[in-house]
Amino acid sequence: MILIFLYGPPAVGKYTVGKTLARLTGYRLFHNHLTADVVEEIIDRDTPAFGRAVRKIRLDLIAIAAKSETPGLIFTHTYLHPKDIAEVRRYVATVRRAGGRVCFVKLTTSADVLERRVIRADRKRFGKISSRSTLRSVLGRHDFTTQIPGVTSLIIDTTSHDPKISAQMIQRAFHLPTNPQKSTHHAH
Repeated sequence: MILIFLYGPPAVGKYTVGKTLARLTGYRLFHNHLTADVVEEIIDRDTPAFGRAVRKIRLDLIAIAAKSETPGLIFTHTYLHPKDIAEVRRYVATVRRAGGRVCFVKLTTSADVLERRVIRADRKRFGKISSRSTLRSVLGRHDFTTQIPGVTSLIIDTTSHDPKISAQMIQRAFHLPTNPQKSTHHAH
């Protein structure tokens, strides 16, 4: 299995680029709010147990996918440096143990663009940060700009690329397949 690990700050476009890449490749999108939303139904978000549960579920699902017939998985993550280093290493080790590989993509943009994007209505659907003041607070408290150490990351500035171009850049850089269903669909 190939794990495409998309990371960057809130509102940089991880979900949108990931969804576009999933359509291009046929890979599944495992965006970070899937697990957070499930866990929040059972455990309060602002507790240590919430974080532990989210991390365990994510790791377990990635392990199961890596050992299955899943050819590729696109995973979005708001990597916090240095807090998330050990977590990322667990993902990498899990995929590699199953014979897979991990491809890292860091999405970036300017603070102005993040502030314009964060207030979009579609962000509320997944319980994402959706106010400029909350975004500023989170960006002030956490380091989202440092690259994950010890790995090579493709860096894409989403300021100047729309999601389709960003997804195509990822597809080309890592020699990812073209979704066979998409190809068949265009043949008709």
